[in-house]
Amino acid sequence: MSLLKKLASETAIYGLSSIVGRVINFMLVPIHSRVFLEGEYGVSQKLYAVVGIAMVFFTFRLETAFFRFGTDPTERDRSFGTALTALLIGTGIWLVLGFLFLQPLSSWLLLPDRNDLVAMVLLILAFDVMAEIPFARLRLEKRPFRFATIKIIGILVNVALTAFFLIWWRNHPDFNIGSWTYSTDFGIGYIFLANLVASAVVLSLLLFTTKTLKDPLQELDGNQPLAAIKTTSPAIKLSFDKAIFKKMAIYSAPLVVVGLAGVADETLDRILMERLLPGNLAENQATLGVYSACYKLTVILALFTQAFRYAAEPFFFANAKNKDAPEMYGQVAKFFTLISALGMLFVLLYLDAFQHILGKDFRGALDAVPIILLATLFLGVYYNFSTWYRLTDRTIWGVYISLIGLAITVVFNFLWIPTFGYMGAAYAKLLCYGTMTVAGWYFGQRYFPVNYPLGRMALYVGLSLGLWFLAERLAEVLGYSFLVKMVVNSFLLFGFIGFSWKMEWKNVNSI
Repeated sequence: MSLLKKLASETAIYGLSSIVGRVINFMLVPIHSRVFLEGEYGVSQKLYAVVGIAMVFFTFRLETAFFRFGTDPTERDRSFGTALTALLIGTGIWLVLGFLFLQPLSSWLLLPDRNDLVAMVLLILAFDVMAEIPFARLRLEKRPFRFATIKIIGILVNVALTAFFLIWWRNHPDFNIGSWTYSTDFGIGYIFLANLVASAVVLSLLLFTTKTLKDPLQELDGNQPLAAIKTTSPAIKLSFDKAIFKKMAIYSAPLVVVGLAGVADETLDRILMERLLPGNLAENQATLGVYSACYKLTVILALFTQAFRYAAEPFFFANAKNKDAPEMYGQVAKFFTLISALGMLFVLLYLDAFQHILGKDFRGALDAVPIILLATLFLGVYYNFSTWYRLTDRTIWGVYISLIGLAITVVFNFLWIPTFGYMGAAYAKLLCYGTMTVAGWYFGQRYFPVNYPLGRMALYVGLSLGLWFLAERLAEVLGYSFLVKMVVNSFLLFGFIGFSWKMEWKNVNSI
C-alpha cells in the first residue's frame, strides 16, 4: 500500500469515527434549540468558545511536541511521561487559581450569578487538557479504533445524560436523585454537567485502561501478520526528563501562540458579539445563539478537516525526510481540496433540508453558512500549506502568520459586527483564513518548496461555488417546489462528482 493510500485509509478511519461521533453529538442541537431560549444557548456557546481558547494555552501544545519528539520509539516513553507530568502540574496550579478567583472570573464572563457554570467549565477544561497527551499517543501509535471508541463513549455519555436531564427529567420533575430535584433555574447548567461527567469518563478510560485489544487497522509492518504485532500499550507512568521538556517547550512555545491565534480566529466572534452588536445584552445573546446554531450546519466540512488533521499530523512528521515528500504533499493538498469542495457543495445544495434540524427560532442566520463553509475550506487548505514550518522547526513563522490572521480577526470583527451583525463576523472569518492560506503558501515556497497544483485546486472550489450559484438561480427563476429543487440539486451534485472523477481517476489509480 502506498503512503498516500495509507494516509487516505487513516483519514477515512478517523473520518468515520468523527462522523459517528459528530452525528451522535449533533443530536444535542435539536434538543438545545428547542429547550432553551436563543440567549441561553448563546451563553453556552460563548463558554465553549472560551474553553477552546483556554485548551490551547493550558495544553501548551505539548501534544504536537510529543509528535515531534515521540516519533522515535526509544524516546517515546520519556517524552510521553514528561509531557503528561508537565500538564498535570500546570493543570493543578491554574485549577486552584481558577477556584480562588471564581467570582471575578464569573463577572468577567458577564455571568456574575452563575459561579456554578464557570466551576463546571474549569473542571471540564482540566479533564480535557489531561486527555490530550494520551489521545496523541494513540494517534502516533496508529490505534484509530481505540481512539475512536473512547471518543464515542464520551459522546454517548454526554448525549445520554443531556437527553435524561433535558427531556426525561424535565418532564418528570417529581423524580429525585438523592436530594437532587430538577431545577429550571439550573437551565444550561445541565449541558455542562453532562459534559463534565463525559469528560471524566474519557479521562478515566485513557488513564486506567491499559489492556489493549488487537486493533485490526493498526499499521502493519510490511507483510507482518497482525498476530505478531505488539498489542499491549505500556501503563501510564509519570516521569519528568528536564532535557526532553526543555526541547519540547522550545519547540511548542511558538505553537501556543499559533494555537491561541487559531482558536481565537475560530471563536472570538462568538465572544465579541455580546459586546459589539448594537442591541442590549439579551438581544445580543439571542443573535449569538441563532448564529451559533446555524454555524453547526457546517459540521460536515469541519469534521472532515478534523479527521484529516488527526491522520495527517503524524503522517507529515513520519515522511518529512522522504525524497518524494514534496510531491506527496502536493497531491495530498489537491485531494483534500477536492473532497472539501464536494463537502461544501453537499451542504449548500441541501441546506433547505438541513435547516429543519434546528428549532424554527434558530434559522435566522442561514445566509452566513456559505461564507463559513468557504472559510472552513480555506482553513483546511492552510493546514496543508503551513506544514512546512513544523517540519523544518521554523515554528516562529507559524507565529507570524497566525498573528496576521488574528489581527484581521480582531480588526474586522470590531469594524463589521456593529455594522453588519453576524454577517460581519462571517466575512471577517473568511478574510482571515483566506489571507493565512496565501501567506502559508508564499512563505512555505521559500523554505520547503512544494509544487501544489493550484490551478486544479482552484478549479474544484470554483466549480463547487458555481454549481451552488446555478442551483439558487434556477430555483429563483423557475420557482419549483422543494422536492423538485432537491432532485435538481442532486443532479448537480452528481455532476460535480462525475467531473472530478473524470479529472482524477488516473491519479487515484496510480497512488
